[in-house]
Amino acid sequence: MVKIWFFLIVSLCIPNVVHSCVLRISKSINHHNLPFLFGITNYDSEIIAIGGVKPTIYTFNENVEIKTSKEIIDNFYGFEIKDISIQKFNDKNNIIFILNEYDGKNTGMVYTLEGKQELYRELSILYKKLAIKTKLSSGKNINISGMASDENNVYLITNSSNNNDFLFSIAKVKFENYIINNHLSLDDIYVYPVDLPIKNGIKAQLSSIAVDEKENALYVTASVNDENNILGNYYGLIYLEYIKPGRVIKMNYDAIEIKYNKKPLLEKIKSIAVTSNHNKEIKGILLSHNRDGTSKVFDFTFKK
Repeated sequence: MVKIWFFLIVSLCIPNVVHSCVLRISKSINHHNLPFLFGITNYDSEIIAIGGVKPTIYTFNENVEIKTSKEIIDNFYGFEIKDISIQKFNDKNNIIFILNEYDGKNTGMVYTLEGKQELYRELSILYKKLAIKTKLSSGKNINISGMASDENNVYLITNSSNNNDFLFSIAKVKFENYIINNHLSLDDIYVYPVDLPIKNGIKAQLSSIAVDEKENALYVTASVNDENNILGNYYGLIYLEYIKPGRVIKMNYDAIEIKYNKKPLLEKIKSIAVTSNHNKEIKGILLSHNRDGTSKVFDFTFKK
């Protein structure tokens, strides 16, 4: 029996370029018989998650209770889903998947929520462009760990073989032409190096990202991984108006460790979504998925 645990997280915030928040878990709700989840996002006042060996779209209500489920692909064997994002292209809402194949190939998939279109796109050009921006020799040294978008840009977070992490922004129209229309050119990519906390001598790695358009900010998490054991997770909010291409984003000073019962949260945060921003109160969801097949979804709330 697979369990998903739902927690309420409350945070205290300290204003800065990277918005620092102390997260506190106050309660949990158990769910059973639900496959582990890979990515989660918000869409039209609902929460959408992807999970299962045969990936299934799950929709949740505001209380994180399952409303519907729909299997979308017959077989996903040989793929690892890195993250999902919902973006409007050609007046249709699409779920964009970033996929890693276990043989080393990198693929994108587009699934149209308002129809049955499924589109695969080989992403070698994207990875090579990202490698050039970070001065790495090959796109094989780049791992995309998260993706989000607003009205104008698509944002990617990456880890690399030299233990450096980056935030990228890509003009949304260029990303659309590349992944939907198969244009070979992909310009207007900007890179932002990210310094991250170090714990027990191990540097954290960016693990998830979400956009809050009302706040004009990015929500990001980073995990500390010691040979597949998670030592902790960090959280921060980056205001887009303050970042400049090439300038380092110093999360190593301002990110706050996520704790549960005053102890570090020891599951890797896989995905993050913002669900509401009203009267200076921001709510959202964090997702982790674990090697034993369980997933955990954390409700978080903080007041500005």
